[in-house]
Amino acid sequence: LESYLAELGCDGRQARVRGSRTGTVSILQRTRDGGATWEPIELQSRQLAVRALAFAPDGTLYGVSSRMLATGTFPFLIASDSRGQDWRVRDEQLSAGFAGTIDRLHVNARDPRLLIAYGDRDFLRSPDGGSTWESLPLSQVRGGGAGAPDLAAGGEDGGTYYAVVPNDGGLYRSLDAGRTWTRVLDGVRCMVPGPGRDVYAGRRGGDRVWRSPDGGDSWQEAGVVADGLQVLGLGWDPRGGQRLFA
Repeated sequence: LESYLAELGCDGRQARVRGSRTGTVSILQRTRDGGATWEPIELQSRQLAVRALAFAPDGTLYGVSSRMLATGTFPFLIASDSRGQDWRVRDEQLSAGFAGTIDRLHVNARDPRLLIAYGDRDFLRSPDGGSTWESLPLSQVRGGGAGAPDLAAGGEDGGTYYAVVPNDGGLYRSLDAGRTWTRVLDGVRCMVPGPGRDVYAGRRGGDRVWRSPDGGDSWQEAGVVADGLQVLGLGWDPRGGQRLFA
């Protein structure tokens, strides 16, 4: 069973869609009250396996589906203007010659045509809403290793991204909307951007949270979670404020 979540609205209350997938069947649900109650979304095609959900700023909900062929699994981009009720094929194949699983999809908050997709083998970038795709340098680092990568936008310029590549434990930063990447920290398990240029990270085998006040250029210990416990994930309180969960 796989699960995923997409949100629209800074407080998560405007629209939130979540899904779970078993085999080739997707179950989508929608909430309009910040997660207090959920309602099912009936899909036009029950054979449509929707995954990797992401909202664009204009309200378009993007997803990734896939088709099984003799030569492998080929993902393709789909989009919905009805909060997941109806879907249309946006791109027949995410990248020519690409065969693999796409687990996550990110839509740039400043430029909704800038998409980044990533999964078990590759990081892909589209500057034109999914019409064309290019493989990112992170794909060579990823190398098909075990574990799911993580990617998040940082700052307010729309061009800064951070990515954790699990098989080599590196935290990478891009300052040009994903075109090029620089390694800024080793031994990282998880990360989350903060306000301004702040970035927080949990390192492998550690019970401490690390903070960079300058976008990854320098790092300092921010605090200890608890003796004997490892930091496996980080996230901000969705209701806002400065509460960071680990």
